Amino acid sequence: ISNSITGEYSYGVSYQQVSVSDDGLYILSGNNTLAGSTFNPSGVFKIPDTTGTNTITAIGQSAFINCDDVGSVVIPSSVSSIGSLAFADCGKLGKAVFLGSPSVEWGAFLGAGWLPDGETLDSRPLLVCYTGSQPSISNSITGASSYGVSYQQVSVSGDGRFIFNGGALFGTTS
Repeated sequence: ISNSITGEYSYGVSYQQVSVSDDGLYILSGNNTLAGSTFNPSGVFKIPDTTGTNTITAIGQSAFINCDDVGSVVIPSSVSSIGSLAFADCGKLGKAVFLGSPSVEWGAFLGAGWLPDGETLDSRPLLVCYTGSQPSISNSITGASSYGVSYQQVSVSGDGRFIFNGGALFGTTS
């Protein structure tokens, strides 16, 4: 792939080998980072903790950027880091559920829950549910509006249901 223009700047290209799991997920070879998928996730997108023989330990930069049909994402405890812009501009993404305590890079959820024309699906910010320590989600841009994020600590029952700390049923992982 050539990204240079005669007499102009040359733009860098990097290459990385990926494998495609049976469930259509791209895994970067050698480091178990989820890099994307062969499909556009929709509804509740439950990221598996393993795929084939790989334990997913990270979600890569821009892995699911612009996946407009994801309503919520469940991130397994095996994931220890989420790259910048991983779920950016996912217009319908209203809820992210963390079953562990990964580090989250800036802008991983930038624009989540906001439609392209700036209209929100509802008046609530992105709801971040967590079972461990509260993740830090930074979605603000200097000089621009900050996209709202609210947090709710939850617990998970043995059958996969999310329950508010107060005991009210909140939702499921599927």
